[in-house]
Formats: sequence, structure tokens, C-alpha cells
Amino acid sequence: MPDFVTPSGAEKAIYFWLAARLVSALALLAIAVLPWQREAGAWLQTAYLVAALVLAASAYWLILFHQDSLPHVFDHASGLTPFKRGMDI
Repeated sequence: MPDFVTPSGAEKAIYFWLAARLVSALALLAIAVLPWQREAGAWLQTAYLVAALVLAASAYWLILFHQDSLPHVFDHASGLTPFKRGMDI
């Protein structure tokens, strides 16, 4: 992964990959759980948009500026950590 705001690394790329998978899983869960509506009102569409933007901004902020507070997902000596393997299941 090329440098983007902060220096690049294997863990940074893996964190973005995990964030994308988490967002996809949450979207699928929301589709399965939320009641079906033929047409959502303007306020509901705005709420969904704001929620998605807050989620994306939070992920970027956490990964780019607070990576040290996240669990390690890659070790140069042994490869992927058990946490990363568990998240891929």
C-alpha cells in the first residue's frame, strides 16, 4: 500500500481490508434485519448517508492516526496473527 497520510505498512493495508469487510458484513446484516420499505423518506435516506459517512470517517481516523491502539494483525517473523485469522472466518 502506498503512503497515504501516514507511512505505509502491511498492518495498515490489512486494517483497511478488515474495515471494508466489517462494513460489508454490517450492511448485509442491516438488510436482513431492518424492515423492508418500498421507498424510504428523505430523513431516513439522510440518516443512512450520515451514518455511512461517520462510519467511514471513524475507520479512517482510527486506522490512520491511532493504529497503535488496534490489535496487531501482522508479525514480520510469523506472518498473520491469530486475531487476523479469526477475523477472516
